[in-house]
Amino acid sequence: MIELTIGTKCRVYTTTDDKTRENVGIFAGFINLGEESALVLETEEVEGKYRIIPVGAITAIDIIEIAKPGEKREEIPSYFK
Repeated sequence: MIELTIGTKCRVYTTTDDKTRENVGIFAGFINLGEESALVLETEEVEGKYRIIPVGAITAIDIIEIAKPGEKREEIPSYFK
């Protein structure tokens, strides 16, 4: 069984307004975005930069590298101030 765990490197495809976008990075967890859940990705573009992707916009996720068991990664807070 494959789980999307924090630290997993993945490629997330989103589609909005008939336009597909590809986001590559490290899965950092899920947060609430209003009443909807959103996936948080630490982008490869800039270390420490996070992209919040509403779950409803996700069309596919490619797992590139699964995080190793016991590998410690700092979780992001479930909300931002």
